Amino acid sequence: MADRKMWAVIRREYLERVRTRWFLIGTLFGPLLIGTLMILPSVMARRDRDKPGDSRIVILDATGSALGERVAERLMGGIDGTASTNRARVQPVTTGAIAAAESLLTQRVMADSLAGYLVLDSATLASGDARYAGRNTTAIFAMQRLERSLQSELLVQRMGERGIDAEVGRQLAATRVDISTEQLSDKGRGGSGKLNFVFGMAVALLLYMMVFVYGLNVLRGVLEEKQTRVAEVVIASIAPARLLIGKVIGVGSVGLTQMLIWFATSALLWQARAPLFARFGIDAAPMALPEITALQVGALLVFFVAGFLFYAGLFAAAGATVGSEQEAQQAQMPIVL
Repeated sequence: MADRKMWAVIRREYLERVRTRWFLIGTLFGPLLIGTLMILPSVMARRDRDKPGDSRIVILDATGSALGERVAERLMGGIDGTASTNRARVQPVTTGAIAAAESLLTQRVMADSLAGYLVLDSATLASGDARYAGRNTTAIFAMQRLERSLQSELLVQRMGERGIDAEVGRQLAATRVDISTEQLSDKGRGGSGKLNFVFGMAVALLLYMMVFVYGLNVLRGVLEEKQTRVAEVVIASIAPARLLIGKVIGVGSVGLTQMLIWFATSALLWQARAPLFARFGIDAAPMALPEITALQVGALLVFFVAGFLFYAGLFAAAGATVGSEQEAQQAQMPIVL
């Protein structure tokens, strides 16, 4: 009889949540949202590289050398190198005139007639320190290109000072190293090592989010029943321990259901990744998921169930000791941390 009552609690907690509109929206569109958040930064960065209008900069050169001209030449059309009409303009200045020149250029940037300006001075020659101010400082790829251009030309200049031909210096400065990693296992090749790391971090983050979100649901469910006096009626017919177990299992089943649906949907999206990525100009050929064994899937489920039972029990205990939403926020903080 007692087990039947606990099953009734589990059934109520499960159905009450899976029938909500937001559970259906989150379950169906969760993988799409995660995929969008993964692809969107690459698309925005690509669009940022394709905007020549954001590449108009002035180089204030107080080094007394041709460093500013060489940096502008390497940029070849502004920071992004997309249009010769927006080639960075070099303005030679003396050290004492830097402040006045910066003030005038700042006004131009504020008036949106200039994207920004780069300041090269004696500190640049001595230690490589330079300053950039502008509207496009959040354009990560543009700032990286600017930094690489300055670094390469400064290296070429220092080589020239030591008697190395400038062209040879440029060839040496242009040397790049790109090490691609591949995972090897007992079964042979297992794909990219970086992708394995990212996949593992994504699974860990998913576990954390599910335990955290549904653990808080247990806390708020306990608190809600206390505030509405429902708990007093329920406890009259079922032991408090069984009521707690029923709530934890019911809410945990909701999280497990959502996670399994997400995995299934993600697998389907992964199978159709090539045409989806092609629309955004991303090559999906090098992408391959790491090999996942049945034992690893089982371990994932065990970690989720065990972790959820542990933390949901703590959240439920915290909910049982408080009487208001404000107290609940204070009580849940140690568990969250």
